[in-house]
Amino acid sequence: MVDIIRSMRFSSLRIALLLLSATRSVATLAPPCRKCPEMQTLFVPVFASDGHLSRLQEDVFVFGGKGWQVDARQAMKPSMKSLVRNNKSSLGMFDDMWMTVVEDESVTWQAPLIQPAGEPITPGSRWKSGTATFNNGESLVLFGGCKGESVTDVQSDLWVLAPTLTIENPNDAAQGQAAWRRVLTANPPLARRGHVVATNSTHVIVFGGKATAKSVGEAHGGICIKDLWALPLSELNTATTSGRPTWTRGKDFPGPCSWGATGDVLTDAGGRENLILFGGRYEQTNGSYVYYNTVRLYDTAGDEWREIDVEGSQPDPRDHHAAAKIGAEYFIFAGRTKFTRDPDAVRADVWSYSLMRNLWTEHLPGDGPAPAARYMPGATSVTWEGNQALAIFGGETFPGSTKTSTRNDVWVYDLTAGRWHELQASDCNQQGEAFEHLFELSMALDIIERGVVFALASAMMGLLAVRTLTSRATASKTEDGVANGARYSQLPA
Repeated sequence: MVDIIRSMRFSSLRIALLLLSATRSVATLAPPCRKCPEMQTLFVPVFASDGHLSRLQEDVFVFGGKGWQVDARQAMKPSMKSLVRNNKSSLGMFDDMWMTVVEDESVTWQAPLIQPAGEPITPGSRWKSGTATFNNGESLVLFGGCKGESVTDVQSDLWVLAPTLTIENPNDAAQGQAAWRRVLTANPPLARRGHVVATNSTHVIVFGGKATAKSVGEAHGGICIKDLWALPLSELNTATTSGRPTWTRGKDFPGPCSWGATGDVLTDAGGRENLILFGGRYEQTNGSYVYYNTVRLYDTAGDEWREIDVEGSQPDPRDHHAAAKIGAEYFIFAGRTKFTRDPDAVRADVWSYSLMRNLWTEHLPGDGPAPAARYMPGATSVTWEGNQALAIFGGETFPGSTKTSTRNDVWVYDLTAGRWHELQASDCNQQGEAFEHLFELSMALDIIERGVVFALASAMMGLLAVRTLTSRATASKTEDGVANGARYSQLPA
């Protein structure tokens, strides 16, 4: 290939041929390895070319987190070859958005189906944020998070994402758009990270987490908070409102403070909506940590808190686990149980809590492979072989560090069969390998051409994500003639 490129006379043809070859590597990209990603399932409206709503497509969205990635800008430097071969990369927070469809037995990475409308505006790089869905699962709301390592980088901004898809031709894949929209509000909660964001039928709720001490009059450091705030969902549905919507503060949680908990809204036997909180940790004055496994409930209509005594066995105390509501039950996966980096400090267990029965149920991994123990993964509810299932992505295993043991694997836990299915093995070297392949080919170009190639390839790196994850992948057709199957695409920042 290098000889062929050298034989080309015109720079434009040489560059085009190199990019075509480089696509072989770049196109294999999946989301880079990370921990603490936001992961939610949305039901995306798919419109026919004449404007009528054809169907709702279940898509899984992954946003942000913390991890290591090759800096594409370094690709134009002479040291790039050694950089990628030594797997040197930069630690940081992601601002990328990815999507996939998880259906039946197939998961296929494909080119992007969704593009931002116009000049994209995004929440920017962050981790330890909080998200929830609303509008019957068609829209996503994000609040807060942290743009850096320090708690001083916490945020208090509010964003909405409402993607749509359009079928231009019955035989083509659906194309679409999604744009982040910031919602400016009055009386916002403190900037925070490690908090809970949830929605009930009328409001988005923000609870607890960790804020910078200066925000509450302290000199330095971070401080645990246990306040609760609510904002009407009706204020999120329009791009413009008359004035800024106002947050309302509910009662603070009266019990011990913690951060790194998870939460969602469950309905009790009387039909009342309750915010359920589980887990979290708190640093004591002596520097040690207390981890929690209590179930805390907040009655969203009555503005009342209570801790409940759960019957039977319970999950170990933990924080930074993943959680998702599936049906009427609240599922948790993995998490950290003590402040060490030993292998036994993290879990790989699955539990579900029923508010109706006030009971935890452990779901055993069953026969076959299962995901490694970890903390800070993402999780969401998906449809798997016609039934609801739990999907997980990424996280960090122990021992190790963000650089050496973060992951980008994808697993689905089949609740009916009681076993795990690995859909994507973790591969954290994909970016370095792609750039190394590009570097080898670029030796046939002069310095100016090489700069053009790496600039264009960097853009391709952000746009292309094509991979078949299973040899059993098959495509079916909907009534509109659009192929079903799982697609994983990056939404450009």
